[in-house]
Amino acid sequence: MATNMIPEKLINAKIYDIDNSNALVAVADVDLPEIEYLSESLSGSGIAGEYDSPTIGHTKAMKIKLKFRAVYGDDLAMVAPTPRTLDVRASIQALDAGSSEYVPYPLRAVMVAMPLKKGLGKLDPGKKMDGELEMSVSYYKVYVDGLAVVEIDPLNFVCIIDGVDYLTTVREHLGLSTS
Repeated sequence: MATNMIPEKLINAKIYDIDNSNALVAVADVDLPEIEYLSESLSGSGIAGEYDSPTIGHTKAMKIKLKFRAVYGDDLAMVAPTPRTLDVRASIQALDAGSSEYVPYPLRAVMVAMPLKKGLGKLDPGKKMDGELEMSVSYYKVYVDGLAVVEIDPLNFVCIIDGVDYLTTVREHLGLSTS
């Protein structure tokens, strides 16, 4: 992507269930998982105050939230207590500041998720029902413009950010290295 690009907004997105023949999940808004590291507040001798120390490569529980406009059979099937591999594909609009032209680029988020809770929404005539499905994410990989920029897999001690695996040495220390 050119350096004079100004990312502006989401053009649109679709959600697919890889484990179900890449079926379109539904028309839904998506809140992608937040990446927040486990941390501990430290203070004591030699520290003038306190600071939060993140634990290398260890994240808090990640969740994805899907917001549905109305109840549909396929979104209710997502409540089954089995892992799902979701593939969220999006197109982002950017402005090339040099040429003043719009240039779309892809965003893709792949995750393994298990349902936590499902609300069917409210019954208000003539309005969206606004049902929500919240899922726990145990694997998360994000591609921007075709490049993998984030891969977090807490069960396999993987935390890759911008091409750097921050848990390589930790895996070696724990005897988990395959090399």
